[in-house]
Amino acid sequence: MSREKQKGRTMVEMLGVLAIVAVLAVGIIAIYNMAMGRLRINQTIDLVQNLVYDLRTANMVRGHYYGTGKGETVNTYADYQVYLAKKKVIPRLLCSGDKTGGEDTECKILTHPLGGELRISPTEEGKAQVGSDNPEASKQTVAITLLNLNRSACVYIATADWSTGGGTSDTVQSIKVGNAATEITEYPADIADVVGDCTGKDVSIVFTLRSLKLSK
Repeated sequence: MSREKQKGRTMVEMLGVLAIVAVLAVGIIAIYNMAMGRLRINQTIDLVQNLVYDLRTANMVRGHYYGTGKGETVNTYADYQVYLAKKKVIPRLLCSGDKTGGEDTECKILTHPLGGELRISPTEEGKAQVGSDNPEASKQTVAITLLNLNRSACVYIATADWSTGGGTSDTVQSIKVGNAATEITEYPADIADVVGDCTGKDVSIVFTLRSLKLSK
């Protein structure tokens, strides 16, 4: 009497199927994470472009940026951010500090889409020249700083074409990556020029805006 053929799958076959499914799942998750990472990078670039446009638009009539005119004093970047939020120059959506005290505490900390901190402040050069009679006082300006960037995000953002889009044309004066000795003034930057400065887990990029013509 012949033996009936064995039906069903063996344990080895089941383990093989599970292994294939696991590999596919890991691949799909990796692709998803890459796509989400790129999306957040693009959102961060858009955010900086919008901030540049909003800061310049809000201050164009005044002839200088908030915090850089005569009689205006800003002690810290946190105070400056609160000031800008109250003036409706920056959206409350960026504010991520203590939610119990309104703009006065919430907007002392701003975040960008990549999860790190974002800071807006008059540059040291601009603050030093407030009220000065020196012709160089026309250099009073503002900086936007992205903190806590990983290497890939840093490289991608630093090599974006900051001369076009979002109102940034002729508005971003320079970009400083990490501890670089020099600033980027021509866009898009070459990857070879920034990759070394983007080394590390928590790199920063500082965007210095072009000054506005000071009103008399």
